Amino acid sequence: MKKTLLFCILFSLLVMWLISCSPVPPQRTPSPAPPTADMPYPVHMSALKLGTDPAMIYFDTTYTSPSTFFGVIKRYDTVKQQSVDVISLPGVKIEEAQVSADGQWILYIAYVTDHDELRLVRVDGQYEQTLLYAQPYEGFSYAQWSPNEQFIFLNIQQPEDGPITSYLLDVQHRHLQSELVQTYPSSSFFYAPRKWIDNTHVLLVAMTDIYSYAQGLFILDTARGANQSPADLQVIYPTSVKYVDADSSLDGTQIFVNIPAQQLKGTTITVHSMSGGTPHTIFTSTTLAVNQIRVLTSHTLLLLAGSELWTIQSDGSGLQRILSSNDSHLLRSFSRYSQYTWSNVSRDGSLFVLQSNEMGVDTHSSSLDYAAFKDASMHPVASTYVGLVLPNTDVYMAGWTTF
Repeated sequence: MKKTLLFCILFSLLVMWLISCSPVPPQRTPSPAPPTADMPYPVHMSALKLGTDPAMIYFDTTYTSPSTFFGVIKRYDTVKQQSVDVISLPGVKIEEAQVSADGQWILYIAYVTDHDELRLVRVDGQYEQTLLYAQPYEGFSYAQWSPNEQFIFLNIQQPEDGPITSYLLDVQHRHLQSELVQTYPSSSFFYAPRKWIDNTHVLLVAMTDIYSYAQGLFILDTARGANQSPADLQVIYPTSVKYVDADSSLDGTQIFVNIPAQQLKGTTITVHSMSGGTPHTIFTSTTLAVNQIRVLTSHTLLLLAGSELWTIQSDGSGLQRILSSNDSHLLRSFSRYSQYTWSNVSRDGSLFVLQSNEMGVDTHSSSLDYAAFKDASMHPVASTYVGLVLPNTDVYMAGWTTF
């Protein structure tokens, strides 16, 4: 009897030990919504050991009816040439997404029923969590994650097209503060963040609405504290300057600005020092209509001109065409929601990805294609179609990681 009892006890302890050692799937569902939008939830960011294959993160939302969505975040391995779902989200519209500096996390905005949520998920689909809830019919937009992954800068618009305020979320300390108080829509434009220049400076543009071209260029210094006004911004170009695209150098000391000529028949690229001084022009053309500019390396810039991709040295020399196209209906673009180097270029610098839209009559196709810089032979990743009859889907790039 004693031996049987001892055996049972030992067996029970063994079972309990095995259960405690068994891996528990860390993925969890979002927590219940707080009563106000200024109560950030705690974040859990367990590290993941990444692989070595260049992999891109992208997403799409399928409209099965005007009010029914199905969002999916996907990962494409360029070595295996396979795509897998990171996370599927029935009833959710994914509004924007980006990849963290360390390549381990995806930050995205999800529209659920009647409100937006700022969410986080690891690139393997684990640790899905909500960081911040909007009140019903409030809107989150233009979220930008700082390089040190500590801060998120985003715009929040009050319901019924109300005022917009830019907020600064301290992720680890669960602190949300009003950073830039705007008067839109009573004013003619609002300020939208484009990129963190470093961990305390944010590059912003002015826009008349979400569909308009950027105009003007500004820098916000988070070290100046909460509740800043547009008058506190450092002005690079005033709002009278339209069609502006810009990117900062990898070390955050310079800003490269592209200003297309009127009717997009030429371009001028200038460089501005973060320490001040007079900007200078490094490149001008009356024929090359550059519409987007991105920093590739410490000495090289990427230029998109319609459907053509070019590189140029940061001093304005060595212009070289990487990718050409004769399709006048095809428009290529960089990642829409983030413009760090890893948003468009693989972590090892060998591959690039472009989003393409081919316009038809009341329809368009949307696709992602990637290529190596050495040969620029494009390989399809995903292709979707938007027409007059549902379902409709658009596909968007979030960024590169390794897996």
